[in-house]
Amino acid sequence: MQSWRRWERDCAAEGLGFSAAPEYHVFPTREWPLKPYEAVARATVTTRELVREVAPDVVVTDILTLALALAAELEGVPWATLIPHVDPRPA
Repeated sequence: MQSWRRWERDCAAEGLGFSAAPEYHVFPTREWPLKPYEAVARATVTTRELVREVAPDVVVTDILTLALALAAELEGVPWATLIPHVDPRPA
């Protein structure tokens, strides 16, 4: 499991392996002047190393974690995006 450090204990409690995801401020400020998608480009470099090291058969990422999807693509690993939202259409 790759996620923010705040979820490390929860992952450990469930017996999941854990790797801290890169965390960047995505909205530019004077202190953190990132251009659009610069954070995901930076995070992809670090995350690609993790994908290479773990060598998964497949990667499942959520709709907000673009770096993992890009890293999997660059490493030739099949990937899927999970969109954890309720389907608003009537049954």
